Amino acid sequence: MKRIATRGCWLFLIVCAVAATALAQPRGAGGMAGQVLERLREQIVLTDSQAAAIDSILAVARQQAASDRESHRGDREAMRAAARQRAENTDKAIEALLSEDQVPKYREIMKELRQNFQGRTRDRRGGNE
Repeated sequence: MKRIATRGCWLFLIVCAVAATALAQPRGAGGMAGQVLERLREQIVLTDSQAAAIDSILAVARQQAASDRESHRGDREAMRAAARQRAENTDKAIEALLSEDQVPKYREIMKELRQNFQGRTRDRRGGNE
């Protein structure tokens, strides 16, 4: 009986550890940034150097987002303004790497991803915004 209780405790601890690790991971492959790079690779056909540069730009944007969340904690309007500015800067940096033919497709992909993101955000909040 004692052996069964011990195994049950160990199993419970393992399940808790796995769940905590899974919850600590970022959503998807880097959240929206991961979706952006994946979609660009599929739909625009990036060169290896473009993909690497865009990955670096998106990594900087993720770090800036974390910094913004920390510095604007509790101030939703400041968070939104920072997010808009960050998105603008990121778009400009990425568009500078793309060819003239790739830019319109990039803008189309970003418009679609942002609409999807806003829809999911609205759904989580119960449609209040």
